[in-house]
Amino acid sequence: MNSSEKYRIYLDTGGTFTDVVVVRHDGSFFRGKSLTTYKNLEECFFNGISAAAESAGKTSQELLSSANEIGYGTTIGTNIMVTGKGGPKIGFITTKGHEDRTHIMRQRSAGLAPEDALHMISADKPKPLVPRMLIKGVTERVDSKGDVLIPLRDEEVEQAVKELIEAGVDGIAVGLLWSFLNSVHEDRCEEIIHGIDPEMAISLSHYVMPVVREYPRFLSCIIDLYIGKPLKKLLQRIENRLGEFGYHKPLLVMQAIGGVSQAKVVKPATTLHSGPVGGMIGVGFIKELYGYQNAVGSDVGGTSFDITISSPTREEFIREPVVGRYEIANPMRGYYYRCGRRNHSMG
Repeated sequence: MNSSEKYRIYLDTGGTFTDVVVVRHDGSFFRGKSLTTYKNLEECFFNGISAAAESAGKTSQELLSSANEIGYGTTIGTNIMVTGKGGPKIGFITTKGHEDRTHIMRQRSAGLAPEDALHMISADKPKPLVPRMLIKGVTERVDSKGDVLIPLRDEEVEQAVKELIEAGVDGIAVGLLWSFLNSVHEDRCEEIIHGIDPEMAISLSHYVMPVVREYPRFLSCIIDLYIGKPLKKLLQRIENRLGEFGYHKPLLVMQAIGGVSQAKVVKPATTLHSGPVGGMIGVGFIKELYGYQNAVGSDVGGTSFDITISSPTREEFIREPVVGRYEIANPMRGYYYRCGRRNHSMG
């Protein structure tokens, strides 16, 4: 192997294995594989790179210092949602009178397998990501044109934040009505929160997904924080170690929309189900290569089983997908069905 060669490195951490593919400048490639280390996902990331480097007679230092690009797909957020484990304790501040919005849901059948949806009356709602006691309403109102009808009452926000901090939350999500048209009140909430606790993790709905329909937007905001704290810590540790190996370019993170984002600015909610989307893009490429109209791909992982359907009759993007039993506002590419260990969910 020529020491002057440049490589592109792509990793995917699943429920059981972390897989690595290294592509040379001429399109040839070599691979590596390591067991996923749940308690320290940074470890399996670099174990996989080490395995790939060893297969090509290189050290990790030599491989990483010669890399032009590193892309990373991880199921950490998806697994937190599927298993219900690993997410932080978070609070939610919303417009007064809408404290129960995320608990009421839009439809009780969301995320149920077809056979379970036939018996919807006996189906339970999913466990709320934020308990009712950790949801606080504040006086404010922005209308559908983005005009402020009722100014935000700072003292109510301050009281809500102090109560949530006393309850031991690790982060606070803020979702107010029509904030995507005028974010002045959500921005002010952020200022107040950081004025009380500068280190508090915050998620704002107008930033996470600035779209109409408060229920999926609020859930996207909550989920972004729910999976975001562990994901951001992981990405930061990985980038720090990559720098020690001589790789100083941004780490690229796979998104469910089908592209990538730099790790420092990625919105955690956009990484949900990005693994199946990456597989769907691959299935679509192979389908076109062989001239087929339809194709089905499957991925058997350690946490879930995913099926992707590539068909000209399907919409390319899902506007409001369902993750677990939760409807969110983050668009996802393609159409797939996921079967987890403990529940079913339709993408």
